[in-house]
Amino acid sequence: MTTIRVSGPAEEIQGILEIIRSNVPHIMSEKEYTNEDFDTNEIRVYFTISEELQRASKENLQDWAIIEYCSDLRTTSEIMRYFQLPYPDAKEILTRLFESGDLVRELSGKTYRYYDAKKVVWCKDCVHFNDIKHCPRFDRPSENDWNTLSGFHSCSYYSRRD
Repeated sequence: MTTIRVSGPAEEIQGILEIIRSNVPHIMSEKEYTNEDFDTNEIRVYFTISEELQRASKENLQDWAIIEYCSDLRTTSEIMRYFQLPYPDAKEILTRLFESGDLVRELSGKTYRYYDAKKVVWCKDCVHFNDIKHCPRFDRPSENDWNTLSGFHSCSYYSRRD
């Protein structure tokens, strides 16, 4: 989702708001806030613009769309907001995709974070994963540990076994 924010005195930004409304396609929502802290007539208007993936899955959400969205690490709440899903529906879909092996997940705080399983390297596939030489990154290797090929979980010690 893309957000456009316009702020300023109400009479000065009305023209800009009309241009956005008439020229920007796929506006999902428009929210207006007044500045109650000051004695001014300033307003802030936020336009939320849908992305192509959201539009493609709006009528018929399919697993591929969620997997594609999880090409970056995503929390349950991010997925719910992006696809406008209620929690029970999101939980059912994400659990099913995790159990089928299409997504991997980790517990972070009190929520799960999901990632596309095709972009994951498993510690058990690394040359450092054996009984003699432990991985320099972990005190003890675990086959449940995983790292992404790039990004947040990247492991500089990973070297695939032949």
